[in-house]
Amino acid sequence: MKFQTVKSFLPMPEGQKVITMFSENSPADALSAGVRNAASERFEELKTCIHEVGHAFSAIKLRIPVDWVSIDPFFIKQRVSDWKGSFGIGACAISAERIAPVLERGRLLSKEDKKDVVEYGITLMAGPFAEEMYQPSSYNIQTSEEDFEQLSHALCMLEPRTFERNRIWRVIFKSTTSLVEEIGRRYARLQNC
Repeated sequence: MKFQTVKSFLPMPEGQKVITMFSENSPADALSAGVRNAASERFEELKTCIHEVGHAFSAIKLRIPVDWVSIDPFFIKQRVSDWKGSFGIGACAISAERIAPVLERGRLLSKEDKKDVVEYGITLMAGPFAEEMYQPSSYNIQTSEEDFEQLSHALCMLEPRTFERNRIWRVIFKSTTSLVEEIGRRYARLQNC
């Protein structure tokens, strides 16, 4: 199956789940330097939570089933056999039943295919966008490279025309920004209750 070449697609039964993973290098660096304390651990956990919640809420909003979301390495390792994580890593498993057939074909055949790819892209980008929007002072784009790489690989495989691929990126980015802002407004309303 072609979609298995996408790094974050792990071998799952019949390709029915997409795993998006967020890897944070700075906690390991801090640990090795011996300067990591409880406050910074909580801050890194918060960043990871915000990132994974972005993936999960966007999937729910787009009616894409979410199987599970976690920042617990033990929980994740039980569900993803070849996961090699440490502290500061989260994962969100969403259904791939809409995107898998498009990725297996390796090309966009209809408007529905394009819609599915855009919604898949929004779900992937919502993690990094949420993290950047709600923790801008500490956002590091390198921590979200896997999400960007996964979407970039899928788009390159599905749409050979650069102009059209760039147009899809713009739609994904604009839609993701609106969705993450909506999540923020809803969260703010909950805090005011």
